[in-house]
Amino acid sequence: MRSVATSILVLSISAVNWAENQSNQTIQSSVDPSGCKLEHIAVAQDRSQFQNDSLLPDGSGIAIGWEDGEGRRGTDLLDLTTWKRAPLHSALDNSATFSPDGNWIVNAVSTPDNNTDIALINRSTGELSYILAHEAWDWLPSFSPDGKQIVFNSYRTGNSDVYLYTLASGKLQRITNSPTYEAHAKFSPDGRYIMYHEQVDGADFNINVVNVETGTVREITSSPREESYASWSPDGRYIVFANDQHQEPGKPDIFIMDLDGNIVSRVTDHPEKDAYPFWSSDGRYIYFNSYRGGGGVYRAMMTDLIRCKTS
Repeated sequence: MRSVATSILVLSISAVNWAENQSNQTIQSSVDPSGCKLEHIAVAQDRSQFQNDSLLPDGSGIAIGWEDGEGRRGTDLLDLTTWKRAPLHSALDNSATFSPDGNWIVNAVSTPDNNTDIALINRSTGELSYILAHEAWDWLPSFSPDGKQIVFNSYRTGNSDVYLYTLASGKLQRITNSPTYEAHAKFSPDGRYIMYHEQVDGADFNINVVNVETGTVREITSSPREESYASWSPDGRYIVFANDQHQEPGKPDIFIMDLDGNIVSRVTDHPEKDAYPFWSSDGRYIYFNSYRGGGGVYRAMMTDLIRCKTS
């Protein structure tokens, strides 16, 4: 096991230059075949762009990971008012997630041995520290609503399971214990539950919810198709997720369901993969990644939590 390390890293020149060149970008919009109006938040011809529940708590900006055609990667903070971009930290090459107070960043970062560890970054100082660095893959971390815990998934016991880390005590708790692949864990807004997806077999993924206090697991979806990448609505009443039941396997659309697994609306209807959806805290938008147009970040404009604006 690697020792915990702390360092301050210097922003790469290539990332800075590209961010500056994008400062005056204009945001395009389109209408998805579903009828929902979309805004193209981070879409470019020369690189793929992506996020993972990456909004600042006040909704003013979003962390955008990117990779160009030569394999260079980085993460920028995109201002959602001015549309200017600035590199976040040179260690970040796969987007980022913010603490509830906006003062910290957590994300999986690449290591010299081609692995990933969970890192905390202090936004005011740029200081980086690893959480329980391990030779196995750790990734997809996110904070609890009170900022006191981090949930992530790891192969440290041989299978991909969900773990809960308490910042103050350093306690690590294994939340799932199954031979299946479990990942993309997200706390409910009240902090009582953790939702994650489970790979049952091949392209068959289901969404489960576990009670943090009791460990009781409830299966939300159970179809033989992919239901994955789920996130909670701001009031905890609904779930937005990726579902490929109407497309080719592995190319899901974005849907909204209630906590009993009943579909209440459809956000996208596109032949390319749409995934990693989440609501803004005010419920005005659902952000997601899409492979349409070469890969980028989009948002659906919502009239309320479950209905989108149409053309």
